[in-house]
Amino acid sequence: MTLYTHCGAGPVTFKQLQQLNYPEETKTYVPVRHDWLVSRVREYGSKYLGEHLRSDYAVTKDGKRFFGTSTFDTGVDGINALLGYRNSIDRSLALSFAGGGGVFVCDNMMFTGEEIRVRRHTRHVKHDAVLLLEEICQILASEEGGPGSFKEMIDLKNMMAAVELDDDQAGAFLGVCYMHNALRPRQMSIAKREWKAPRHEEWLPRNAWSLYNACTEALKGASPNTVTESYLTLNRLAVHKWGQPDEPSDIVTDIEVDFVNGEIETAYRDVADEIEED
Repeated sequence: MTLYTHCGAGPVTFKQLQQLNYPEETKTYVPVRHDWLVSRVREYGSKYLGEHLRSDYAVTKDGKRFFGTSTFDTGVDGINALLGYRNSIDRSLALSFAGGGGVFVCDNMMFTGEEIRVRRHTRHVKHDAVLLLEEICQILASEEGGPGSFKEMIDLKNMMAAVELDDDQAGAFLGVCYMHNALRPRQMSIAKREWKAPRHEEWLPRNAWSLYNACTEALKGASPNTVTESYLTLNRLAVHKWGQPDEPSDIVTDIEVDFVNGEIETAYRDVADEIEED
């Protein structure tokens, strides 16, 4: 759900990628077929990250710029691995991969992730692209942990799942998210609904992991112009609040003190009251 198209690109199938017209190689330019790129992502993603679940693709109207994301099942409930990628056959974009947390691919040229690799379309581009892709997959699958790795995500999930929350505590965190622009008013309403009536059985436990997923579900409808920053801010707030067991978390306490004044107080009270009413 991190592939956005609002600047002219449109969704395509893998078969349609195969049917595009691709330019010939020259002495200074080596084009890479979009379908070849997808095949390598699925091959190495499945090898290192887990079973391929789905892929989404988009191209510009002339087929020359390509954007994609692929999701893989890590084998841990609630945690999937995501790879983003983009390519061009008109020399306008270098071949690029993104992995880890905060992966976001958009046809407005926004391309984010904790691990990003880029390769120009010159000699040996395919060979090097495979090495770069494999490197990202190995980092994500590393048992040593690190930003965006499975271990980091699993550790965070376990810590959050161990934190039980009541509705007042959930409302307080939603207020913090609103304060920091991780959630806008419409997304606040969706997150509250997902907390009160989760659409997935695994989100039924009243804990921080369920609330976090309610927030990420709300962000699926966010504007492409703000969604990346919103995801990153939400993750930062959640990690600061629940993901540092050896360090006291003060971010919510500090913000709750500020709630005694003005608009912030109203924002917090409204959220808490809505949860209480339902």
